[in-house]
Amino acid sequence: MRRLLILIMQCRPMERNRITYLLKGYLNNELTDIETDELQQVLLEESNTSMIRESFFDIIEMTGPAGNYRTDQWEMMVDRILVADRAASGNNTFSGRTHRVHFLKTAWFRYAAAIIIFSAGIFFWTLNKKNTQPEPIAINKVIEPGKEGAVLTLSDGTRMVLDSIGNGIVANEGGSAVRIDKGVLQYDGKGSDILYNTMSTPRGRQFQLTLPDGSRVWLNCASSIKYPTIFKGDRIVEVKGEAYFEVVKNTRAPFIVKLPNKASIQVLGTSFNVNSYDDEPALTTTLLEGAIRYKRDAAEAGQAVDLTPGQQIQDQFNSALGVKNIAAGPMEDVVAWKNGLFSISGSNYTTLLRQLARWYDVEIETRGKLPVRSFSVSVSRKIPFPDMLKAMGVYGLKWKMEEGKVIVMP
Repeated sequence: MRRLLILIMQCRPMERNRITYLLKGYLNNELTDIETDELQQVLLEESNTSMIRESFFDIIEMTGPAGNYRTDQWEMMVDRILVADRAASGNNTFSGRTHRVHFLKTAWFRYAAAIIIFSAGIFFWTLNKKNTQPEPIAINKVIEPGKEGAVLTLSDGTRMVLDSIGNGIVANEGGSAVRIDKGVLQYDGKGSDILYNTMSTPRGRQFQLTLPDGSRVWLNCASSIKYPTIFKGDRIVEVKGEAYFEVVKNTRAPFIVKLPNKASIQVLGTSFNVNSYDDEPALTTTLLEGAIRYKRDAAEAGQAVDLTPGQQIQDQFNSALGVKNIAAGPMEDVVAWKNGLFSISGSNYTTLLRQLARWYDVEIETRGKLPVRSFSVSVSRKIPFPDMLKAMGVYGLKWKMEEGKVIVMP
C-alpha cells in the first residue's frame, strides 16, 4: 500500500506549496514516513528544480529577512547544490554492490540535507541575530576546491606527479606493470621482485589505487600509503592520514594495515575507513562490512579489539581503546569524503575546519572561543570556498583573510 501511495504521488502534478510543506516539515522533523518518501521523489526529479528553489525562498521569507544575502546569490548556491548532487547520484563511486546500503542512508538524504542546511542556517540566524548583519567576507586570493591528484614514489626514489599523466603504463616495477586506467592507479601483480611504492596526496588532492591483489583504496587529501608491488604471504600496507578500503577476501593471506601509532588492523575481506591524521584528537577506524581486528603492538600494551559492522574504534594513544556503535547517519558522514561530500553533524566546528583546511589547501586559524551550537553540513566538496564561508557564516562564525590565512572568529 505504501508503494502504491508513492506512485500516485509521482503521477499527480507537484504544487509549490506542497514542496514548501515537505521541505519545512523535513527541517522541523515532522514528516511521516510516507511524506519523507514523497520528498525523496521530489528532490530526485529534475523537473522540480524551479519549484524547489521557489519553495526554498518561501521558507526563508517565513522566518524573516535574510540579511544582506542577495536573492541571486542564494539562487546560484541552490542550483549548484542541486546540479552537483544529482550528478553525484548518477555516478556514485561508493560501490557497485547494493548489499551494503543497509548501513548507509540512501543518497536522496544528502540532497535534502544539502538544501536544508542553508535554510536551517538562515532560520536560526533570523531568530537569534535579527539586529545584526554578518560581516562581509574579504577573499583576496583564489582558493580552489581540491581535485584528483597524487604523487607516486617508485622503489628507486623516482617521483611521478599523477595529476598530469593520462591513461596507460607509467612504470614497470620488478616485472609488475603500473598503469593508470580511468583515473585509478593499478598494479597487475605479475612481477617476481617485491619492491615498495608509495602513493601520497598533498593537501587539496585525493586519488584511487588498486593494489596487486585487486583490493581498492581511496586516499583522502594529505595522506599516504606504502605497499609492495606484489603480495607474497601476508598483504601488508602502511597508511598515514585517511583512507577507505575495499579488501579482496583471501583467508590464506590476511590483509594488514599498519598505522602511525604503532597499531595495526588485520582484515580478511571487508570495507572500512581509517582516519589517522596527526592533527585529529584520536585515530579512528570504522567498519562498514566484514570483520577486522584492531591491535596495538605489544610494546603499546598489546590490546586487541574485534570490530563488527557498524562499529568504530577510537584510539587516543594514552588511554584504553574505545568502541562505539555508529548509526546510519554518522556512518555515512565517515565516508562522505569518498563520495565527494563534506558531511558532518554536531557542535564541534574544529573538526569541520580541519577538513576544510586539508581539502582547500588553506591555513585556518581560530581566534576566540567558537560558539557551541548544533549544526549539520552535507554539501558537495566542489563548492567554491567563498560559498562555503557564507554557508558557515549563518551559524555565527565570522571570517577574514589575514596574511594568506583564513581567520575564524566567534
